[in-house]
Parts: sequence; C-alpha cells; structure tokens
Amino acid sequence: GNPRVYKSLGKRDLLRLVTNQMDQMEQLRKEKAELESKMQSTGKKSKEKSQRLRGQIRDLKRKNDDITNENAELAQCNDNLRQSHQIAMLEERAHIQRETK
Repeated sequence: GNPRVYKSLGKRDLLRLVTNQMDQMEQLRKEKAELESKMQSTGKKSKEKSQRLRGQIRDLKRKNDDITNENAELAQCNDNLRQSHQIAMLEERAHIQRETK
C-alpha cells in the first residue's frame, strides 16, 4: 500500500490492519489446504473409478469371449444337425428308390 497513508494511521489502526491481513492470509491458507485435499480425493476417486471401469471392461470382454465361444459351438452343432439331416434325407431317398425298384 501507500506508506504515507500508513504513517497517518495510529498504532491501534495499524495493528488492526495487520491483524486483518494476517486473518485473511490464514483464511486463504485454509482455503488452499481444503482445495488441495479436495483435488487429492478427486484424483483418488477418479483413479478408483477408472480402475472400476477397467474391471468392468475386463468382465465384458470375458463375457464377450464366452458368447463368441458358445456361438462357435452352436454353429458347429448346427452344421452337424444339417449334415445329419442331409444324410437322413439321402438315406430316405435311397430307401424309397430301393423300394420302387
């Protein structure tokens, strides 16, 4: 501030001014500490959240792999059924041809 203004103030006023400034600095220190701890906990939370999401993604990939494997097995069963159905049809046709001869 302006030194001339301070010279014109009495000792009591200067003391009050200094005390106010010290109070304000203390308040700012508290606010800074609160903000820093909030930032830390937010960082922790986002780290936990991303770990949780990674876990969920891993689970989903595992489920997806399981479904893919099941699909492959079902496709194989389907092929087997189709083949056995074709064989049955051929056998039936052959049987009918034998009977008509």
